[in-house]
Amino acid sequence: MKKFFFILILMAFLPIYGQEPAVENKEDDELWVFAEGLFERTWYKDAIKEYQNFLTKFPKSDKVQSVRWRIYECWTKLNESDKQMAALDDFINNEKDAVQKEKARMNKARMLFEQNKHDEALKIYETINEKVGDSSLWESARYEAARIFLKKGKEGEAFLRFRQLASLDYKGESSVRSYAIFALATLLSEKNQIAEAVKEYNRLV
Repeated sequence: MKKFFFILILMAFLPIYGQEPAVENKEDDELWVFAEGLFERTWYKDAIKEYQNFLTKFPKSDKVQSVRWRIYECWTKLNESDKQMAALDDFINNEKDAVQKEKARMNKARMLFEQNKHDEALKIYETINEKVGDSSLWESARYEAARIFLKKGKEGEAFLRFRQLASLDYKGESSVRSYAIFALATLLSEKNQIAEAVKEYNRLV
């Protein structure tokens, strides 16, 4: 009943936008606001229907990627992993901004890892573009790839990636690099290379 009344309230507010000065894409703004209202109320399935309706009605709107991301978020909230992945793939396949695309691919890799699809996750982590955005995205991908190699028992591959990250100029500003240095020092200690391990540990002090 509450949902019914809220939808009536949203519909009642929509004509108000028509009383304002004409703006470009007024119609898609109204549908966007309506869907967002449902999302904020946590009525995710209803929101998905409106977001999908938006994509059908306004495929060339400048909001389509925001809508696709919202659909992904809705399925995430609903714990529907298959539909969540499909929505994320739809976002990735249509994203033109390189940084946003790589960030979404990182999200996909994390999802795959959580589903124990380590090889698929690793493939994404290993192909995150170093030249896109700042270095933190690529560094995180390398670190996560190293963790997967450790999990798979491929210590040598993990060591190489931790070493690569640890060799970057470290000034204490990168948590990923500090984690990599710590992991590298731990591996060196396990190999009884104590002097080198201590040297790495000291970089964190």
